[in-house]
Amino acid sequence: GRYRVNEFFCFSDIWQLAVQRLLQGCDAVVVDLRGFTALRRGTAWELGQLRETGALARTVFLIDRDTDQAAVHEALGSTPALPLPAARVIALEASPAPALRNAA
Repeated sequence: GRYRVNEFFCFSDIWQLAVQRLLQGCDAVVVDLRGFTALRRGTAWELGQLRETGALARTVFLIDRDTDQAAVHEALGSTPALPLPAARVIALEASPAPALRNAA
């Protein structure tokens, strides 16, 4: 089986409160950091919340070769020379582009 997935669609004035409330009541957090750069300010804020609430100990990071790990460390306030401070970091390979089939 799998766990139920609940999606939350929030307006810009409420999403941060929603993240804070979800962090209070969850047992685990999965953060998809594939392609993360310093330009993703919302995700950087969420990483800061993980640090501030102590949720990193129950967090899994998904990264790929395009993840700017220095930017992740900066958002977390952690030391770049050390591994990312999460319960687990899973490195994923980039998905190959789907093959196009000729309908002829």
